[in-house]
Amino acid sequence: MTPPDAATPNAHCDCYLVGFATFPKGSLLPGLRDVSGRPQSDEQSQWAFGVAASGGVTYFITPSWFLDVNYTFSHPFPSKFHTQLPYRNDIYSPIVFEGTLIGDYTAKLNTHLITISLNVGF
Repeated sequence: MTPPDAATPNAHCDCYLVGFATFPKGSLLPGLRDVSGRPQSDEQSQWAFGVAASGGVTYFITPSWFLDVNYTFSHPFPSKFHTQLPYRNDIYSPIVFEGTLIGDYTAKLNTHLITISLNVGF
């Protein structure tokens, strides 16, 4: 069993951001509009601490050949990310939106891993 607070390498979040704005009635683009255009990728990686548990069984087929089955569950503690991404959106031509998407978000995840291996000892 892996001890609590074990380091989980490379917590990864490949998130996509879109900026919206609500324009007043009577403007050129009234209502809720996508101002940033295509979703912007905010791929980030970092180390994260968390907990993990592992268990498995080994079955000997012969004295030297054996089958190993293992299950691992890991739960990295939530990672907080800050992002600032520039954008340019000219879909509403001749109106062009330019700016920076700024925000914070939290990535939460669990992983389940099942490993089956056929081994030989010599």
